[in-house]
Amino acid sequence: MTRLHLVRHGPTHAKTIVGWSDLPADLSDQAALAHISAHLPDQAVLVSSDLSRAIATADAIQGARSRLPHDPALREMHFGTWELRAYAEIEAEDSHLIRAFWDEPGDVRPPGGESWNTLIQRVNPAIDRLVANHLGQDIIVVAHFGTILSQLQRAKDLTPYKAFGHRIEHLSVTEILFDDKNGWQVGGINRRPWCSFSQRPILRAQLAWMARRGALWPFVDDRTFSCWSLLALTKRHSSAGLWPADSAYRAIARWLCAGTAAGCSALHGARMPHGVALACIAVYRGF
Repeated sequence: MTRLHLVRHGPTHAKTIVGWSDLPADLSDQAALAHISAHLPDQAVLVSSDLSRAIATADAIQGARSRLPHDPALREMHFGTWELRAYAEIEAEDSHLIRAFWDEPGDVRPPGGESWNTLIQRVNPAIDRLVANHLGQDIIVVAHFGTILSQLQRAKDLTPYKAFGHRIEHLSVTEILFDDKNGWQVGGINRRPWCSFSQRPILRAQLAWMARRGALWPFVDDRTFSCWSLLALTKRHSSAGLWPADSAYRAIARWLCAGTAAGCSALHGARMPHGVALACIAVYRGF
């Protein structure tokens, strides 16, 4: 099985639309970069797009891994005349086009730029070449929001609109799997190995409040909490009649198995208390 570890580059902090514009990434969070590097397979090969924000991020997490030449086919979408302009500015100029671009992704393109389908036609062959040349290996690809979404769309057989609904944060890891028997599959979406509950003061306070009321027991680490404590928490609240057991278990199981935004929607549908739902969603977003 070939595993693609798709890493989104570090943040640029731009408040405008950024595609092929070559803005640098903020890589000041050395702890986060170290966590990502430790999370990724040591024997993987590493490649990035040829934009500086991806190259620098790849440099920061490379370690002793083998490096492949930068590939321009892995670039972000080209936004043409929309590059480095604010959404509100573009909307004031041509609201119909920019709304159609996001609401009906496919063949709609910015002036002088790429459509979503054009990006797919550029990125998919580049990924296919990587897989063919490194079959059965781990491949780390440091790239961009659109690049990563394109592979989620293929692996999950989504419409472009549904693909756009996924959240891919900076310095997150999305895993795509490929083998001849099962084709493309998703291993995980928007995982952030550097982001733990202990690093989030608001959530830490929320969990402490819940623990004082018997809602949670102390947990060893985030993964233990996400896979076991959350199920036990569900059982405790279900037995107490705080929410229906069947809907709660179904929501938790769907979340754990699917690992997608659909799981978070299911948590809301289980009619969980607000604090519990918040913790569930935070666990999902953290991994």
